Amino acid sequence: MTDFEKVIENVAVRLPKLPAKRKKNIYDILGVQTKETINSRVLAYFLNNKEEHQFNTLFIDALKELLKEKQKDGTGIDIEAFTGDFNVLTEDVTRRAIEDEEKQKRIDVSIEGSDWTIIIENKINHTLNNPLKAYWEHAQAKFSNNVIGVILSIPKLPRKECVVNNNIKYINITHKELIRKVQKNLIIGTKTNDLSLFYLKEYIKTIESHYKTRTDQPKMNELVNVLTKQGKHIKNIQHKVDESVRFIDNEIIETFKMFGYKKVKSWFVNEDKHPDMYFWIHDSKKILLDNSLWFCYESWDSLNNKVNQIEQKDLFKHIDTHTAKITHGNSSKSKLRTHIAKYNHHNFLKEGESFREAFTNVLSTYFMAENTGIVDKTIAHLTKENL
Repeated sequence: MTDFEKVIENVAVRLPKLPAKRKKNIYDILGVQTKETINSRVLAYFLNNKEEHQFNTLFIDALKELLKEKQKDGTGIDIEAFTGDFNVLTEDVTRRAIEDEEKQKRIDVSIEGSDWTIIIENKINHTLNNPLKAYWEHAQAKFSNNVIGVILSIPKLPRKECVVNNNIKYINITHKELIRKVQKNLIIGTKTNDLSLFYLKEYIKTIESHYKTRTDQPKMNELVNVLTKQGKHIKNIQHKVDESVRFIDNEIIETFKMFGYKKVKSWFVNEDKHPDMYFWIHDSKKILLDNSLWFCYESWDSLNNKVNQIEQKDLFKHIDTHTAKITHGNSSKSKLRTHIAKYNHHNFLKEGESFREAFTNVLSTYFMAENTGIVDKTIAHLTKENL
């Protein structure tokens, strides 16, 4: 093992593992996982027992249970008195707030009974700097002292952040606590439709994703700290990787040049053979780091349109190479090209082997041999078909 290999190994063994990547949920796909207004609307949907989800009072019961458990944090209002029918509102405007400048604020979620209300400030990714006093004033003007305020947050908040004064005390409930209570109370087999169950599962997933992000932070910070300590060695490794990629880039160009091919943008073409037949090869960094060689011989432009008019099996059968490393047919549904032959070789370079020699050997053996290689056989077939 060389000194450089020892450096790489030493750095590698010191690096902590990356956190496991979580699967996306529908909120991730839509790009709204941190949108509090959208999260509040979904929450309101589940809190409303008149909605079509058929979970009945599952969410409101879970919320009330938590409020009863945390009653000492509030103003002493008994949640048991909050009974009867109720409505659920989102973005209720604080028109009854005392200060004029606070009359256009919006309460995320309001649950309103005949003589009581629960107001919810829903926090996902933002700090708590909302006009809690104005929310309470607006609710109190409608329902006298039958008001319970909730701050629904991802992390548990310090008590002082939830207390405005002796008469205005919000109760902090975390999203995790609410979801866990819902899951505990959910009866498997409850009459509900599949779509609503899907909505619930995705809502739970997006809540859980915020906690995963938080639990991943210490692991990522540990990784950052190790990388900063090993920065000098990593820069050296990266520099040598970059130089090796440039070296392989040049070796590929020079190897194709030996066979009369020049690089045109991302392809290699020999117009003396056929102007619409190209070679394309994976980027050199992938070759280097994966030790995997993948390239293809393909037709383009007007030739490709003509090739598409004949059966592919008639085009491919004349270039049988008797090796599993070479396959035929497109890797994608692109109509711009037809892959005449694809070469795929994992563990391409053996220890101590020259890249140019190994690549030259592949091209010489399968593609460039006079009369018997894939190129000459393909050109002969195209000529015969007047293509």
